[in-house]
Amino acid sequence: MTYQKDYKKIVLITGCSSGIGLDAAVFLATKGIRVYAGVRNPERIGLLDNAAGRDGVGHLLTPVKLDVDHNEEIDQVTRLIFEKERDAADAGAEFILVNNAGFAVIGAAEDITLEAYERQFRTNFFGAVALTKAFLPELRRRGRGKVIQISSTFGRIAAPVVSAYAASKFALEGFSESLRYEVIRHGIYISLVEPGPVISNLIDNINYAEGYESSPYREFYQKYQDLAEMSNLVASQPREISETILRIIESPKPSLRYPIGATAAAETLNRFIPEALVENFYKFI
Repeated sequence: MTYQKDYKKIVLITGCSSGIGLDAAVFLATKGIRVYAGVRNPERIGLLDNAAGRDGVGHLLTPVKLDVDHNEEIDQVTRLIFEKERDAADAGAEFILVNNAGFAVIGAAEDITLEAYERQFRTNFFGAVALTKAFLPELRRRGRGKVIQISSTFGRIAAPVVSAYAASKFALEGFSESLRYEVIRHGIYISLVEPGPVISNLIDNINYAEGYESSPYREFYQKYQDLAEMSNLVASQPREISETILRIIESPKPSLRYPIGATAAAETLNRFIPEALVENFYKFI
């Protein structure tokens, strides 16, 4: 298949080594969308190439080395995309950013080091902020564009031993909501995708606090591990998130929030459950 610049959407997705990012990159390419797939570890690029080749979309999917913890890589990739796709954008193609890269630090606040909190925020929050800021001037200049933030149910509801991860997602939610009201007048839409558990390698990439085996909060660690293992019973497939991303991309006026999965209802219920009831639950589990 020859390369044709007849696509109408140009998307950068971060965190495409596996899981949601890998599925979304290939899935969107099959829909005729030009995709740049950010990969932190270049050794994982072969996975993307193989997946794109199987589906016959190698001409639409370009893996790029992108670690969102490094601003110089963010600058290099954004310059590459805007320069390489200038003609397509001038012809009416829309730029879209999907901030998906992230991982989870799990531990009681007393057990997690300050460095671990900083590392969690560096990737999950500041990486997304940096990329968003890199995209905004070009989107504003063109008067259109979208930024899609892959958040979490933990961006709306907190629980024991997820303070670092939840705080990074709460921060992303606040940043994105405020930003939406700033840029919507320029034709830019900010949307949050809020999955519950997803069948991916996020559980494998969990970073537990050091010494958690002897922590005074160790019963919470065990409860979290039990729930994480049980979550596959209600977990969404990555494709469900990919389809939601596509729906946002294709919508002329997408919404701010898109809860996904069996736990999405918990966000609504959380607004009506008395706080004392929640506290008593965690006291006695």
